[in-house]
Parts: sequence; C-alpha cells; structure tokens
Amino acid sequence: MKTEEFIQARNRIMPFLQPTPIIKSEAIQNMLGYESPIYLKLECNQPTGSFKVRGAFNALLTLPEGIDRVVAFSSGNFAQAVAYGSGKLGKQAKIVMPKNAPRKKIEGTRSLGAEIVFCGDKHIEGDALVQKLVEEEGYFALHPFNDYHTIAGQGTIGLEILETNSSLKHFFCPVGGGGLLSGCASVLKSHDERIAIYSVEPLGAHDFFESFQTKKHCSFDKIETIADGLRSPTVGKINYEILMRTVDQAMAISEEKIIEAMRLLYEHHRLIIEPSGAVALAGFLSLQQNLKGEVVILVTGKNIDEEMFNKLTGVSCGEN
Repeated sequence: MKTEEFIQARNRIMPFLQPTPIIKSEAIQNMLGYESPIYLKLECNQPTGSFKVRGAFNALLTLPEGIDRVVAFSSGNFAQAVAYGSGKLGKQAKIVMPKNAPRKKIEGTRSLGAEIVFCGDKHIEGDALVQKLVEEEGYFALHPFNDYHTIAGQGTIGLEILETNSSLKHFFCPVGGGGLLSGCASVLKSHDERIAIYSVEPLGAHDFFESFQTKKHCSFDKIETIADGLRSPTVGKINYEILMRTVDQAMAISEEKIIEAMRLLYEHHRLIIEPSGAVALAGFLSLQQNLKGEVVILVTGKNIDEEMFNKLTGVSCGEN
C-alpha cells in the first residue's frame, strides 16, 4: 500500500479522532537498564479504548453511496469501534459476537447503540452469520482486518509515530488478524527500511508465527489465550502478504509474559490494560537484552473490567 493511502485515511478520520499520546517510559527503561529511549504509543486512549476505531471510521467513511446499514463480526474491540463510528455517522450497526466475548465488551457495544446477535465461539460461525445477514437483510459487511480501508485506518498510527519518533529503530506490535501491523509496518518501512518490525502473538494463538517460520499461510483450528482481542485463527489474506514483506521477526509469547507486561504498565504508569493490549510490551521484554536503539511499543487496548484485571495480575487497582 502507498503512503498516500494512509495520509488520505488520516485526513478522513481526523475530524472524529484525535492523535493518541506517545510517552517515554523512563521507569521501564531504568528498570531494564536499557540504554536507549522506550516509548509507549497509547492507543488505549481512543474513545472506545482501542485502536480499532481508526479502521472502523475509515471503512465507514469510504462506504458506497447510499449504504446506511452495516454488519461486522467481532469479539469486542472492533464491535465497539463500528458501533461508535456508526453512531457518529448516522449508520445502523448490527454486530455479530461470539457467546464467549467479554462481558465488558458486550455491554460497551450495546451502550453505543449497536444491535448484537450472538453466534458460536468459532470465527467460521460468526463469518457465516455475517454473510447470511448480508444476503437476507441487505447489510454491508465491514471486515476488522482483511480490508484495505481498515488497514489504511489502522496505519494512521504509523504516521503519528513518525511525526514524533522519526529515528526509531524497533517497533513492537501485536497480531491477531493482522490489520494493525499491516498498516503500521507499511508506513514505517516506507519511511525507513531499516526500522525493525516485530510481530507479537500469544502462545495458543500464534498462527502468524507459524506462518512466518514455514513461509505458508497457517490457520489454527483451536485458539486458547487470555488475549481475547487476538483470537483470530489466522491473519487475513491481504494482511499475510503485507506482513511477509515487512515483518523482520515474529514472536510467540507466554501468558505469564503477557500478565507481567500488564502488571508493569499498571505499576509504572497506572494503566489498566487488557491482555491483548500488553502483548507488544511482553514481546519487547522477552527480547530487549539483544536490542539497541530507540523503541516504540503499541499499547493497543484497555477494555477489561477491574475484577478480571485484578484476578489475572494479582494487583488491586487501588494499590499505590
């Protein structure tokens, strides 16, 4: 994808979304003894608590003329993004969600005005129901990652990073369906091919890690991870092709490492982050001893209730 496509996407979504903060984490840098600056890009500060709203807005703003009813399948963050964007743009949204989606994300989607219909726990069931609603009720389907408009919206993060951190050397990003990293990696590699791109997945949902190692597009039949935002059984076809050109190292991280990253983000920055949102930091923590140079790490989402956060991390959100 060309940089111009991402610039156009940024111009479209700019009236609705403000740039998110990027903060220097001196606390984590000092804790690790890392010699170069470590920056956290806080996509958790988006109005829906997740980066997904960028791609949703760009997809909604590029709909064919006359389309006012949309449908999407999502376990939560894209669901809320489509609901939020549809409300702002006067569209009707129907969201297909798995029965095991987190309660906080179900409630958040409903509170934003979307109608929810539930499917089984597998992505294939959700995709089938979306297709049925398209064919029988005339909805227009929005895809959370395997779509150029969605990718362009997510890639606007890369443009913001370059405005503040044009000399970065390492970029860590989670991978579920691949839309986020496809967009960001395209922008960053167009700026400087020497920027090292790291894809990070939880063990149990590490299909792209397998794809990267085997050079074959892999899909998992069963997904098991606490990182519910990264439970796609495979990256999209479009995303796979982009990622294989742009990713320098693919990583698969244990649940324990993800929880450690969640705990550090709270202890040092008072950020309550969902497992999916902390995966990129977990990847960096596992690799940092072998790295030199400025690092940017995406913190992608905060949609987790405090009770679950406390249960996973063992840290009460009220502790100092």
